[in-house]
Amino acid sequence: MAATTRGEDPLPALVGALQSAFALDAVAVLSQQDGRWRVEAAAGEPVPTEPGEATLVEPLSPDVVLALVGDQIAAEDRYVLNAFSAQLAAVLDRGRLRAEAGRAHVLAEANELRSALLQAVSHDLRTPLASIKAAASSLQEKDVQWSPEEIEELVATVVEETDRLITLVANLLDMSRLQVGALQSALRPVSIEEVVLAAMASLGPRASAVDLHLDDALPPVEADPALLERAVANVIENAVRWSPPGHPVRVEAGAFGNRVDLRVVDRGPGIPMAMREQVFAPFQRLGDTATGTGVGLGLAVARGFVQAMRGTVEIEDTAGGGTTVVISLPVAAGVAATATETARSTHER
Repeated sequence: MAATTRGEDPLPALVGALQSAFALDAVAVLSQQDGRWRVEAAAGEPVPTEPGEATLVEPLSPDVVLALVGDQIAAEDRYVLNAFSAQLAAVLDRGRLRAEAGRAHVLAEANELRSALLQAVSHDLRTPLASIKAAASSLQEKDVQWSPEEIEELVATVVEETDRLITLVANLLDMSRLQVGALQSALRPVSIEEVVLAAMASLGPRASAVDLHLDDALPPVEADPALLERAVANVIENAVRWSPPGHPVRVEAGAFGNRVDLRVVDRGPGIPMAMREQVFAPFQRLGDTATGTGVGLGLAVARGFVQAMRGTVEIEDTAGGGTTVVISLPVAAGVAATATETARSTHER
């Protein structure tokens, strides 16, 4: 019987070998679903599409048959046919078991994701809600005379915690889109400087802990501006959360060949090499920080968005201690082509 490469479906090879061994016109494995027959594998012509079109029908399982078209098989050859049938039945059974294992794995991953989501939401959404409730309730107190400074502080708490909730919910929605493959991107030439400034604006007061150092005249990149802004904001916010007081996050960008690298540099505790991929998984946090909350989705969403734009997100060490997250994106197509032609023209001279 025909051998198959490991990982290759052996069913077509077995059907072809059966047709050849008995010089049959055609052989097909037919499965019945919802009262209709479907061809799982076939060899020869004309292929039978239902048992009634076959010269001989051999059952392989309650819903699967082997349909043969051609001369009748001699009695002394029946044992060979039975061996083929047994092997085909075994192959089909293994395929069914693999499919069931795959479904079980998907369900297990979904359950794990739900558990992590519930755990994260129960803490990380409830905490800012409690702060908002406490600040708002304090402002409603009739028998307390708050000073203008105290009122301003309470209002600032409501605004800050509301912004945090908006970020959390947005990341949850974004991760759900990434998980089901529903993310759509509209790529066009985008200014890195404009995207970074918009991302900084979305961070509100947290942007005060960031120093910008962008090269002049950076070429536009090929990106979706909305997705890139969210990715950059998530990476910067994550860096701010881990940075110690008095050590602002540095955001810098530069062009390197046909790519632009945006680097977000912090002076936090750093991330061990063995754990750098782990931080990009949903709901992964390497520990509790002293300030801020998060469901562990910021970097996962950022990488998912950037990869959808044919870019990369990688982690490097910061010289002197800390973490540097590098977002790398291709230069916009027309700009990249012009740069290549300019370089070729200069070389030819």
